[in-house]
Amino acid sequence: EHKQEFKRDGVNLKYRCDECGRAPNANEVLHGCKECLYDMCVDCARKKYPEMEFFEEGIVPLNLIRKIAVNVGIASSSEQEVALSLFHERGMLIHLTSTDTLRNYVITKPRLLIDNLSKIIRDESLHEYDMEQVKRLGLEDDLELLFMHALASRDFLEYVWGKDHTTFFMDLMEQTMLLSEWNFENERLFLVPSLLKNRQSVGKRVGHCAVFDFSTKFLPMGVFQRLVCLCV
Repeated sequence: EHKQEFKRDGVNLKYRCDECGRAPNANEVLHGCKECLYDMCVDCARKKYPEMEFFEEGIVPLNLIRKIAVNVGIASSSEQEVALSLFHERGMLIHLTSTDTLRNYVITKPRLLIDNLSKIIRDESLHEYDMEQVKRLGLEDDLELLFMHALASRDFLEYVWGKDHTTFFMDLMEQTMLLSEWNFENERLFLVPSLLKNRQSVGKRVGHCAVFDFSTKFLPMGVFQRLVCLCV
């Protein structure tokens, strides 16, 4: 049965949800099939296919990707790895394999990585956190530690990234040398070199020290921060 185009109260009903029968509002997305002319609104699609939530978020568990691959005829794990590698090289998705945690997720929205890294690496004067929420969660000292000494606590990382994905983004930052474990305090902390501020040291230095002087030569942006991660 082909859908006929007609309007009611100014709403075009040619495209409507075949699950609930509701016509879409302006700029509302419909998921449809051209061959069978079957359309479904976002709410109905989420109820029928709960895994859609992962694709909308942009970070998809690898086991779900493998399940979808089997459904379309790519059954062997070796073929799935080749397909993921190909799509990764073409820029259609991001699949990192340097750690088990990174390997277990596929990024379908690259913007997600930038958005989440910028939740940590940011200018405090331009991009402020929700201070009321920070105070309510008792993370005021953690926030001060981050911007004053470039040291992040696990609790604060879980606050900005959520517990489900904190390990993933920590692995990502460690592998790209944007974060390093800081084993010089009683509490487990993580150094974020990009947040270090230029200031003169005061007082006596204790322990091993080194000075890297690049004042007479050009050093690309970000290289020194990664060097600090390697040193730590």
